[in-house]
Amino acid sequence: MAPTDAQEDATRKKLRLLYNFLLYVSPVALLMVVFPVVTPELGRYRLGDVPLVHVILAASITVPWLSQAACMPIYRAIELEHKRVAKTVKNSPKDLRRNSRKVPSTKFASSKPSSKPPHTSA
Repeated sequence: MAPTDAQEDATRKKLRLLYNFLLYVSPVALLMVVFPVVTPELGRYRLGDVPLVHVILAASITVPWLSQAACMPIYRAIELEHKRVAKTVKNSPKDLRRNSRKVPSTKFASSKPSSKPPHTSA
C-alpha cells in the first residue's frame, strides 16, 4: 500500500526537524570529538590568567549558537520564499526561466557590482 500525501508530508517534516537538530548540535558534537585531541597541547598556554583551553571552549560553543540564533529568521524567510516559488513553478528549469519575473528580485538584499569606479580621495 502506497503512503498518502499526508504521510509523506509528515515523514518529510520529521526528517527536516531531525536535520535541523543535527545541524544545530553539530558544532558541539564536532567539538566533543576534536577537543580531547588538542587539549594537552592547548593546556600549556594561558591568556592572561585564563587557560587558553577555557577561552577556546567558551567561544567554540557560544559563537555558533549565537550566530545560528541571529540568522534563523533569515533562514526561515528564505525557506518560505523557496516554498512560494516552488508552488509558482512546476519544478521545471524551463518553467523557472519562463516564470522568473513572477519572483520579486527585491525580496531579499542582493549584491550587484557597481558600474562606477570606487571613489578615491587623494
